[in-house]
Amino acid sequence: MLDCIAKHPAKIELSETVPSPMQALRMAQWNFLELLPKDCLSKPVVSGQAGARFHMIMDPPLIRDMLNARVEDFPKGDMIVDLFRSVALKNIVSAHGATWEKLRPPMAKAIHVSALKEFSTVFSAAAEATVERIERASGPVDIESQMTQSTFEVISTLALSEANPRFMQTVQRALTCFTSEIARFSPLDFLNAPAWLPRPGRTGLSPTIAFGQKLVDSVISARKASGPKSPPDILDKLLEAQRADPYITDDHIRDNLNVMLIAGHDTTARTLSWSFYLSAFAPEVQEAASLEAREVLKGRAAGVEDLEHLPLSMQIIKETMRLYPSFPLLVRNQPLKTALTPDSPF
Repeated sequence: MLDCIAKHPAKIELSETVPSPMQALRMAQWNFLELLPKDCLSKPVVSGQAGARFHMIMDPPLIRDMLNARVEDFPKGDMIVDLFRSVALKNIVSAHGATWEKLRPPMAKAIHVSALKEFSTVFSAAAEATVERIERASGPVDIESQMTQSTFEVISTLALSEANPRFMQTVQRALTCFTSEIARFSPLDFLNAPAWLPRPGRTGLSPTIAFGQKLVDSVISARKASGPKSPPDILDKLLEAQRADPYITDDHIRDNLNVMLIAGHDTTARTLSWSFYLSAFAPEVQEAASLEAREVLKGRAAGVEDLEHLPLSMQIIKETMRLYPSFPLLVRNQPLKTALTPDSPF
């Protein structure tokens, strides 16, 4: 059972009004989510000004229209895209239009749910290793660091299966550098400053990140020389896509592997950490989930086929993602030809 110091889970107090540009700049330095006005919980569209004019879209039909029916009309916003470009230029997160259409099919195939079933033994092994590490601990346990280690072991095994521990430690340091030093918002982002203007704290690739990229390049070259693994991992699936479509270069493969390593372990680790955090505030739910797991699994590690028999565990994860989403917003540029207002959306 986890001990809680606070009486209630952490939450952000949403503003009653849309913040002024100066307020928005200050708030973004502390917690970007504090920019959200309380109206966003009840209105389909909330508009404001924070350096640049913005619209917050919460209405599901409008979101569906933007991301599906009219995706070409709303290109990805530079504020989010540039964060990933700083570590991986040619990746599916940054791509839009024809480039995105080329990259999406092989990426989707590599991480499709059918492929995840093939990887379930890796998930189970990482979970058991995490349990053993926690059991060996003699004092308080930093759950976030444990979850980060566990999820990194999973994604690194699936993406770069033959890499040695020293290699992966270097890659992990590079990713930590990205999340802690580069992925931070700057006031210049809100002022729509040109991308070439240096952002304090985000002035380019650090030597660690650059070295990590070279290491991933070396793994790609080695895999091409040695042939696919058995069973094939994510790198093998991307190389297979490259053989079928020469448009996909080694740079595409490297940068998308880097994004997978970032998004695939950091976001999952955050969700797992928040789920343990929230469960600590509801001991009865925590005990019920433990009982459910003991009855279903009988002491063994869970597999993909067990998920449908663990409804409470799934509910905890989904509720955690609702309350503490790892990536809480998507940014799109509004085309000049449209005027988006609550009364006349698009």
